[in-house]
Amino acid sequence: MRSYFRATYGMQFVAALSLMVALFLPWHVRGGTAIDLIERMFDNFYFPYSFVSPWALLAMLPVTAIISLMRGVMGMLFYDEVLWHKLAWRLGLFSIVSMVWFYAAFGADADIPGTGTRLGDLRVGYWLTGTSLLMLVVVLFLERVIPKEDPALKRLSRLPPNHPERVLSGYYRACPNCAAPNDPKARRCINCGVLLLPESPHSS
Repeated sequence: MRSYFRATYGMQFVAALSLMVALFLPWHVRGGTAIDLIERMFDNFYFPYSFVSPWALLAMLPVTAIISLMRGVMGMLFYDEVLWHKLAWRLGLFSIVSMVWFYAAFGADADIPGTGTRLGDLRVGYWLTGTSLLMLVVVLFLERVIPKEDPALKRLSRLPPNHPERVLSGYYRACPNCAAPNDPKARRCINCGVLLLPESPHSS
C-alpha cells in the first residue's frame, strides 16, 4: 500500500514542480509570464474588488503549486496519506477555472488591453501550466481512490514486532528458525537473520 502512496505523491511532486516552472515561462508574446500577470493585478489592486475579479483566479496558481509540492514531499518521505487533500483538490479545480477563463477572455478573438494578446500569441508557459494542472488533478483523484489501510493494522504495523499488543493480535510472522516474532513483510529475521519466505501472518 505504501508503495502506491509513494508513487502517487511522486507524480504529484512532478506535476507541481512542472506547474511552478511553467509560471515563470512566457504565457504570451507581450504579456509576459503568469507571475507578471499576477503582479499587474497587485499593481492595480483595489480593495475589495480585486479579490473577486477574474484576475484573482490566477493568484491561485502559485498557491496550488506550493501546497502540492509540500504534499508531494511529505508523502514521499512518510509513504502515508497526507493532510490537505480537499484543499489541494479545490485549489486545483479553481486553477483550471482560471486557465479556462484566461483562454475565453484573451484567447480566440479578444486582446489584453495594450498587449494585443490573441490565441496565436499564447506561448509554452500557458500550455505547460494547463497540462501540469490536468496531471495534478488526475493524481489527486488517484490519491483519493487508492484503498486506505485499516487504521487498526496501520497502528499495529508501527509497533515493534515483539510488542505484546502486536503478538496478542496475531499481526506478526514467527521465524521458522528461532520463533522470534517479525513484521509480516520482513525479509529477514530481526533476531537470527535467516531469510523469511513470503507467507501469511501467524495467527495466535
